[in-house]
Amino acid sequence: MNIREITINEQIANEVRKYRRARGWTQADLADLSSTSQSAIALLEAGKGNPTLETINRILHTLEKRGNIRFMPALPQPNEPAPTSTPPQL
Repeated sequence: MNIREITINEQIANEVRKYRRARGWTQADLADLSSTSQSAIALLEAGKGNPTLETINRILHTLEKRGNIRFMPALPQPNEPAPTSTPPQL
C-alpha cells in the first residue's frame, strides 16, 4: 500500500468544503460573506491557488472556526535517508 502525505492545501480544502457544506452555503455565499471571490473559494477547495493567511483567516472567521498550524518532521522521500535530529556541523 502506498501512503501519501496529504498536503496543507488539501487539508485546508477539505476542511473549508466540509464546514461550508455543513452550513448549506454555496461557494458564492462563502465568498460574499468573507469578502473574497467565488473563484478564490473554488481554487482553495480544489487544493489549488495560493491564498494568503489573511484570506484564510477571513474564511475561518466567517465559518466561525479557527486554524492551527503544526510543524512536524517531514516524511523521507523514496531513496532518501531519513532526516536526523541533530543539525549539520558548519
